[in-house]
Amino acid sequence: MNSGLILYVPGVVLVTALVIKLPTLRRGEHAPLMRSVCAMLLVACVVLFLAAPPSISAVNDLTGITNFSAPLVYCVLTAFSGSCIVGSSNLSGASRQAR
Repeated sequence: MNSGLILYVPGVVLVTALVIKLPTLRRGEHAPLMRSVCAMLLVACVVLFLAAPPSISAVNDLTGITNFSAPLVYCVLTAFSGSCIVGSSNLSGASRQAR
């Protein structure tokens, strides 16, 4: 029963951080660094929730396909990697503009 707790708790922490960052995103909607940080937080939340063993079982049961959640989690994890690359490029671009 507690097998998913180790991934659900950090997911809830990331959701909380995202909720805290949303007003800042709404005020500065043209800030690419803030958009990429919020995107990273959102995709990281999805990865943590989908990678938990109870979620894996639920996705596999809902789809009826034995190992459907493996490529699903892999795709979302790849999207997270891409959002990290975009975030780091926005961070380096922001530091160049400040000079």
